[in-house]
Amino acid sequence: MIDLPKDFELLYGSETIERAIDRVAIRLNADLDDKDVVFVCVMHGGLPFTWDLMRRVNFDVALDFVRVQRYDGTKGGEIRTERDFHLDLEGKHAVIVDDVLDRGVTMRKLYERLSGSAESVLSAVLCDKKALREVEIEADYVALDAPDQYLIGRGMDMNGRYRQLPDIYALKGA
Repeated sequence: MIDLPKDFELLYGSETIERAIDRVAIRLNADLDDKDVVFVCVMHGGLPFTWDLMRRVNFDVALDFVRVQRYDGTKGGEIRTERDFHLDLEGKHAVIVDDVLDRGVTMRKLYERLSGSAESVLSAVLCDKKALREVEIEADYVALDAPDQYLIGRGMDMNGRYRQLPDIYALKGA
């Protein structure tokens, strides 16, 4: 059994999360069925959601990864690319897959970078935190709306821990 930090409370249970991911996959299947699609997973947090979606889509999908870092602990800063995507996106429909969309700075940067080569760029996020959006951007596919609280579980971490939790927990009173 994993000992959770005492100051976190359950936000979404695994059944709720699974149903939300199913809804996103249904929309992706309807929208991209006849397209040449590449999922661009934002590491590390986007990995569980990417895998969940890949198992649910009914079309062939290529997979690439990008690792961008903006946070040092809980403080946001400049975007650093630690691993860039490698697939040729020419003529393809890229779907940026991430765990959470909060301030939007990282997602905006990825949209800009991928738009130069991909036929189209879409985004799918597990959690959308709209409260403190710094740039004007919306995800195309959102599984769950989340409050502006620190989240752990389902790919989201605290100091590299708790990503593997099947549920999503929020920091109390934040």
